[in-house]
Amino acid sequence: MDLSYLNFNYSDIQKHVPIGWQELKYALDNNIIKQNNIVEHAIFVLDEGILGYDIVLELAILNEYEDVKPYLSRLIALEEDEDEEFIKSKWLYLLLWVLYQKRNEYDNALEVVEEIYCDFDYPPSIANFVRYMPTDEPSLGSLEKNEARLYEKWKTYLQTEKQKYL
Repeated sequence: MDLSYLNFNYSDIQKHVPIGWQELKYALDNNIIKQNNIVEHAIFVLDEGILGYDIVLELAILNEYEDVKPYLSRLIALEEDEDEEFIKSKWLYLLLWVLYQKRNEYDNALEVVEEIYCDFDYPPSIANFVRYMPTDEPSLGSLEKNEARLYEKWKTYLQTEKQKYL
């Protein structure tokens, strides 16, 4: 995946829904986030009551040149296994959520949705707000009204999907 077309900060995401270490590793492995975001997350979640506190503390004080993967592996070993498809769908949701929040900062946010759709291997869950996908609904008479309907479908998707990840 190359998500360089998305302009987001990890801090936009980390407060929205809980994120586990396996999910962070998936995002790191798929170039959704960078190593420094793992350290940022460790600092964000650092609490004496957290599982693996000593490992999270070590991770939180890493310098920018140290590899985070050994620490991630140790933290992942403390978690229950997550289904990779669930993790992938969560990142799809998170990226679409960030994009929706910043949609006015893009010349054409629906075009970016199309790129995400492609990068995530055409998930059926978002096909109904991808512009070039066929629909059974009649045209509303103008491009603006048809696109407004797609934005509404996108908003509904976000509202529905959030419940899965809380």
